Amino acid sequence: MSKSILLSILFLFSLSFMKGQDVTKPKEHYRLLNPKGDFSLNYEKALTRASLDSLRFVEKRRQIPIEGTNMVLELFSAKELLEKYQKPILPINIADASKAQKVKLRMNGYGLLDGVLFNK
Repeated sequence: MSKSILLSILFLFSLSFMKGQDVTKPKEHYRLLNPKGDFSLNYEKALTRASLDSLRFVEKRRQIPIEGTNMVLELFSAKELLEKYQKPILPINIADASKAQKVKLRMNGYGLLDGVLFNK
């Protein structure tokens, strides 16, 4: 009986040790340029819930300003994500960057980011 308890404890200990070793870095699909301390944390949180693939260029990175801040969201290209994470290029990704509409992001009242078209 005590052998089974000892084996159970060793098994649980080995699982917790293995779990500690299996720390993976989250996949990076974008980066924030000009982040400003705690203020940018709200945007980081909102970005984790945002679907940005319809704004992403296939061939090159895209920089999108964030309204009311000096921050700029830089989306990595679909090809970069394919090479780095084997994420497939999606039909909603923008193939021709020259034909893309200009857009900026704005935080709404629910802590989510909305895309807003503009002509600057």
